[in-house]
Amino acid sequence: MTDTLRFQPDDAESPPHLGMAPLVDIVLLLICFYLFVMQSIQSRAEATIDLPAVYHAPAVAAEPAELVLNLDADGTITLNGQTLTLGALPSALTTELARAADQEQQLALVVRADRSQTYGRLDAVLETCREAGLGAVTLRTTQERNR
Repeated sequence: MTDTLRFQPDDAESPPHLGMAPLVDIVLLLICFYLFVMQSIQSRAEATIDLPAVYHAPAVAAEPAELVLNLDADGTITLNGQTLTLGALPSALTTELARAADQEQQLALVVRADRSQTYGRLDAVLETCREAGLGAVTLRTTQERNR
């Protein structure tokens, strides 16, 4: 009346088989993963904005004919320590250009605008510099620290 415990099935001669359901599940999961990854890569690569490249030039000593124009947060314009209005800026720039031409130097303008300054005000200053005939205008920035 005692039955013996069997560790092999009755048809021990049949070869082992691989279950297809788990294999199909794994393949479908891999396909979904690759589709998700490719979609996120394409969304980053297909930006509608053409971002500018920033070149970090080595520090160069200031030229003798370098002007520094500061644009404060409240809109105050300072050219080499002298406070000016936007209307008086073209004549001051023309005077500085003439002085640099007399000394046979190129005049370079460095614009330092406050971070909270509006772009409209900065654009008006840059347009004034362009109309005055300045060829070299540099916008001074600071290197962003990790947040």
